[in-house]
Amino acid sequence: MDADKMNSARRSQTPTAEIPDGETQKVQVRKFLRNKATAYTAEMIRSRREWLAELTQTRLKHLAHFSEDPADFKGKIECPIGVAHVPLGIAGPLQINGEHARGVFFIPMATTEGALITSYTFGSNIITRSGGVNVRILKDALKSDPTFVFKSSTEALSFVTWIENNFGAIKEIAEKTSGHLRLIKAVPVINGRRVILCFHFQTGDALGMNMVYKATDVVCKMIRDSVEPEEFWLHSNFTTIKKTTAENFVNGYGKSAMADVTVPRKLVARFNTTPEQMERFFLRTLLGSAQGGLFGISAHMANAMTAIAIACGQDAALVANTHYANATCETTKNGDLYFSAHFPSLFAATVGGGTSFGTARECLETLGCYGNGKSKRFAEIIAGTALAGEISLMISIVNGSYIYAHETFGRNRPRQ
Repeated sequence: MDADKMNSARRSQTPTAEIPDGETQKVQVRKFLRNKATAYTAEMIRSRREWLAELTQTRLKHLAHFSEDPADFKGKIECPIGVAHVPLGIAGPLQINGEHARGVFFIPMATTEGALITSYTFGSNIITRSGGVNVRILKDALKSDPTFVFKSSTEALSFVTWIENNFGAIKEIAEKTSGHLRLIKAVPVINGRRVILCFHFQTGDALGMNMVYKATDVVCKMIRDSVEPEEFWLHSNFTTIKKTTAENFVNGYGKSAMADVTVPRKLVARFNTTPEQMERFFLRTLLGSAQGGLFGISAHMANAMTAIAIACGQDAALVANTHYANATCETTKNGDLYFSAHFPSLFAATVGGGTSFGTARECLETLGCYGNGKSKRFAEIIAGTALAGEISLMISIVNGSYIYAHETFGRNRPRQ
């Protein structure tokens, strides 16, 4: 059977689904459900949604309401039926003293967790009244990690020498795949007859993973044709995206950043605690974190990373990388309270992907972070906001207001 006939057969097939009464229900999958036949129009989105509502006997009235041009869905989602609505609020004011972000910001955060915005506003106010959070970008490199297998470790070592001698040609080939891509270096990791090549790229202001792996694929095929390994694979799971690894935690992945602030002792006292009490609590959690095997010492970095990602059109699954960070809390020689946080794996896109989508673009624009040349500014804002959340949560636990805040602002009781 030729390819066209096979595709036609697939489009006309009738899958079955189990229904509650145990009978088998035949479901005719219409052509518009197939990605190849997808048209990004309001009519097609409506037809697909009505088909699903009829099939599942549900009302989908909320999904139908959105202001975005259906054409903008293309490249962001397949088989669209509408838009998911997530409440969006602002936390702040947050004073940031960064290299790229300087000034007072109000941070858009999308969440359904009651008390979250209040918590980040509380932390932001403490930072702002302390003179602002200092933030710097330390590294900026997106990585890929193809693996090559040879007959012996001797051949693997020869391959490493070949890579060093031919890096210029590899770099030229990689950068021809995109005008926004720069290959910085290739770091070999040898294990017996296997060599992982850890490529370090810069991708401008886009997230750039598709860009990176397109370039990696082209380069790997050139390497394969030149040195003839027994096999090669595009991924090795060494430097991982949307997963947590020690390699990324130690050496960074994406943008690495540092943030810190010193809170005056008098200001700490206004919240019914002291720098010494705060430090003591931190040391207790440090021990608990070690005993529990926590990856990264922090309170709730994932809250900031996820809420900002959803608001600003980022890939929310990247919270698997961005949430692990090391926070510190200690008393200074002057008796003040010092907080810091190191973020080894931040992602901050200001072009491409979901950043141009309706509400996401508007949120980025409120931060002055939409468009080219803005990703480092955005990363500094994310880091500063995350530290504000750490400060807020630690203080609320130490002074006993944590439960009160969630009982007052949280969504703790279901609607009757």
